[in-house]
Amino acid sequence: ITIATIGREGNSPVAGYLDMELNLPPGAPATFNGQFFVKVKVPVSSPLLTGVGTIPNPPEGWTAENALVWASFYVGPDKWYFHMGSPTNRGGLRLRIGDVDVARITGYMMIGHDIPVLMPEPDAEFVRIFNASRGGGVAFGIAMAMNLGAEFFPFYFDLSTVMGCDINITRAVEGDRTCAGTGLVPGVDGWYGMGQFYAGIQGAFGIR
Repeated sequence: ITIATIGREGNSPVAGYLDMELNLPPGAPATFNGQFFVKVKVPVSSPLLTGVGTIPNPPEGWTAENALVWASFYVGPDKWYFHMGSPTNRGGLRLRIGDVDVARITGYMMIGHDIPVLMPEPDAEFVRIFNASRGGGVAFGIAMAMNLGAEFFPFYFDLSTVMGCDINITRAVEGDRTCAGTGLVPGVDGWYGMGQFYAGIQGAFGIR
């Protein structure tokens, strides 16, 4: 089943796609998989508000950029998962005026198998301010960043802020995650939880 759920890309500020496939091979286990995404580009001609995600392997007739949300899912005898974004390719929204990203919010959620077992890098804005394998389980993250600036001759100010968090509770197999000192898999029966929270602010005020 393939459905264009909200609008066609190219003539709609909000466009969506849904694809689901149920396989029932004779004498073999059934599988169910699919993908969906929603793209945002407002207004279409000179967009100020856009999605920030990139759609992996977009279907024919669709481009990969400007994804507000993208997700893939699979259910089979060997594994199952629901991945809505990923730590390295998050969905979200960006407000951009001129060459400045005024505000941005991103996030991801992964449940089931094929989840990265390590913490991702903090948001790129946090890294800029401070110059700073796979298992099964749950991974979730969200980040928000804002950049503001103004000039009131002869004064000016610039302000950048970022805040985010990531949570990872996964069960790793042998070799995916080990303690540096003992070489053993940490946690209880391979289950191990990690999290991080970060926030940063940078500002400037002066006379030009």
